[in-house]
Order: sequence, then C-alpha cells, then structure tokens
Amino acid sequence: MTVPKTLWSWQKTYVLVMLACFLFSGYSLFLFADHVSRSVWRSDFRPTMFVRDLNSDANRLIQIGISAGFRPPRDLDVEIFSPSPLFQLIGGIVAFAAGLTIWKITREKEIKKIREETTDNLLLPDERSVIQTLKQSGFESTQSRLAKDTGLSKVQIHRTVNKLAAKGVLEKHKYGLTNKIILKKEVFE
Repeated sequence: MTVPKTLWSWQKTYVLVMLACFLFSGYSLFLFADHVSRSVWRSDFRPTMFVRDLNSDANRLIQIGISAGFRPPRDLDVEIFSPSPLFQLIGGIVAFAAGLTIWKITREKEIKKIREETTDNLLLPDERSVIQTLKQSGFESTQSRLAKDTGLSKVQIHRTVNKLAAKGVLEKHKYGLTNKIILKKEVFE
C-alpha cells in the first residue's frame, strides 16, 4: 500500500511542527527546572554564616553579612516565579499542549484515511459505485435514482443496497414506491 503524495505532504508538515513544539517545550521546561534547582541550591537560600551579635538587631545582621561578602537572603517563591522563568514555564506548557493537539489531529487524519482505504478495499465494484454516487449526491438518494446514476440494473441496485445495509454502511427507508437510501456519514468522515 503506497501513501498518496497529498497525504505525505500534510503529514510531513504536521510531524515537523509537532517535533518543533515538543523540542521547544522540553527546552523551556528544562530551563525552568534548571533555574529552580539553581535558586534552591544557591547559597542565598541556605543558612548563611552571619556573625551573630546578641546585642544587635536584624539590620545589623544583614549589614554584617553583606560586608562579609554575602548577599541578603531573598524569598524563594519570588526568585523562582520572576518573569523570565515564569515565561519559560508557561511557554513550555503551551508548546507541549500544541504538540499534543497536532499529534491528535495527525492521528485522526491517519485513522480516517486508513478506514477509508480499508472500506474501499473490502467493497465490491457495484458497492463502490453506489457509495461514490451517494457521496456525490449529498449522502442520500432514492433507489431508482441510484439505478440511473450508476448505470446498474434495478435488481443489482436492490441487492447491493441490501448488502450495504446489512454491513451497516447505509440505511434504507420506504419512500413512496421506491426506497430512500442514506449513506452513514460517520463511516466515511
């Protein structure tokens, strides 16, 4: 079974965009995780070696820490959720969601194409011509109109319609002296 040229072109484009989304997502989330780990393990958030003077207040402790080469401790959540890491996190999540959406669309198109090819391979020539005629006429027609459009005899149309109705591909309803034939869209869409 060969893949038609048109199928390959849209599939290749979707795969490339999907891979780009997943790569960007992974890179962004890695950068965010790296920033979080560096912020947590940086000396700012570990207990610092401030000179403790029992007679001084907190400002004095910070001044001694700064003069000794230490930076004052900062809030961990402020450090982690500053604008740059926050944009990395949001960008990574959005890119991952886009990649999953593109994967789902690609998968649905592949399944539809495979279902269509499988159905087409399992049909007899008369059944194939009836289905093609029904598709062209808006998924419904009368049995006598099908006989005229396909060029098959009324007996052939009757047998073919009964076979397709038994397979669940179409529905047959009484319509005056003839039958109204409705092709099930969910089978072919």
